Amino acid sequence: MHTMTSDAALGEGLVFKGLLPITWVPLESPLTDQQVSQLNASNEKVLSTIAALEEYPVESGDSYSSQSYSGQGHELARLDFKVNLLMDLVSQMLSRHLQLPSPTMVSIDARGLTWGVSRSETPPQAEATILLSIYLNSDYPRAVELPSRVQSVDNGSVRAEYLPLGDALREALEKLIFRHHRRSIAQARHPAEHDL
Repeated sequence: MHTMTSDAALGEGLVFKGLLPITWVPLESPLTDQQVSQLNASNEKVLSTIAALEEYPVESGDSYSSQSYSGQGHELARLDFKVNLLMDLVSQMLSRHLQLPSPTMVSIDARGLTWGVSRSETPPQAEATILLSIYLNSDYPRAVELPSRVQSVDNGSVRAEYLPLGDALREALEKLIFRHHRRSIAQARHPAEHDL
């Protein structure tokens, strides 16, 4: 379940909240420029793939299904269904072989994220530099890896802010947050349609 709010405690702007798998490891030394560049490129690719997966399928009222495109619209919908089925099967096979962490409540904004830690987990130390790995889409079990600095550890909650991100990566992350915001508004307006 994902929700979206505007929360000043998490930074200005939109916040994407959801139960997501997340892990972290300490960074013993600063990343080199080359490592940062490679991480940014990898993260941009992951976010681009997630954006493509999260596009809504063609609906019957869309322009593809209008009179002049009815044959093509039907064919596109059929191909979309087959690709989605294939992606679902592959993601199920991958999730069986990957050891993803248990989902926890995560709040993501454009500057950082906050996540919950259980009593059995050892949280990172405040001011520690860490590499966060967050799995944003269950259909694509590949993590976005974000170098971050822990701002606070308080009552089972950790707040970390990203170390400087490349412009393209920051924009892709902001678009992901916005898409989830837009989707949460649509679900709030029409809850019965999304409960099916």
